[in-house]
Amino acid sequence: MTDPLPPPPPPPSASLPHTPPGSTTSPDAPRAPLAIGSILGRTFSIWVRSLPVVTAFSLLVFAPLIAWARWFTSTERGWEQERNFLVAVWGISGVLSALVSGGLARGVLARLGGREVSPAFGLSSALTRLLPVLGVTVLTWIYAFFAGLGMGVTSRPILTFVRSGVLEDVFAVLTLLVMLLVTTTFHVAVPVVVLERPGARMAMERSAFLTSGNRLRLFGLTLLFTGLGTGATWAAGALLSGSLSTVVLGFIGVTALVLAPLGAISGAVAYHDLRRSREGTPVEDLGAVFE
Repeated sequence: MTDPLPPPPPPPSASLPHTPPGSTTSPDAPRAPLAIGSILGRTFSIWVRSLPVVTAFSLLVFAPLIAWARWFTSTERGWEQERNFLVAVWGISGVLSALVSGGLARGVLARLGGREVSPAFGLSSALTRLLPVLGVTVLTWIYAFFAGLGMGVTSRPILTFVRSGVLEDVFAVLTLLVMLLVTTTFHVAVPVVVLERPGARMAMERSAFLTSGNRLRLFGLTLLFTGLGTGATWAAGALLSGSLSTVVLGFIGVTALVLAPLGAISGAVAYHDLRRSREGTPVEDLGAVFE
């Protein structure tokens, strides 16, 4: 008597749910919510314990902008030149903050896994991935810009029909909140670029996959750091003279010394937690990127 025929093979993998590149689980895998308090606690702990190294690294990245700002504000400029300068400082600060995030990502992940990584190694890692880091930064701004533009188009008929300064302020705040909410989708795109080494577009898809289900929590984290930066910049301008040089250098100083390092560390910690929550990746495996 012959053995029964084996069961038919399973359906081809093309019929399975799509899993974004770099992930090890299905998009429908259960995921625990991020503990924002834990992220903040570890962020400030790492920042304080590594303060000299992190501060020196961030200042090194921001040094060209500081030198240019000191040169530009050393002489009188026209109003239009000053306006363009302020826009440029804001944009360049965002790019340099992304480089700080890329440079510190490996070090933060190493510290979470009980390892140590030299700042030089972190900087070289960020520089070798410079174009993708710039790519995800610019693409994030573009997405946020179009989200804000959509809010503007939506609110225009209402503001035309109901002329109210208060309503205009409300829509302005809502537009800013929507733009910040959009950026949370790509909250960990820079760590993904540096640690997993995909291209810019794939890194943004990967970030969207990892942050799914936790974007409101990340939005709260973004609001916290945005408020911290705004308050610190306002305080620096209020305590010191209101000259262009003081305002600009105060803004750059707050960004380089506080906001960029804290944003970089919190982004890497969030990436670490999202990988563990979404994919169950242990710390030891995450630390394999340093070997």
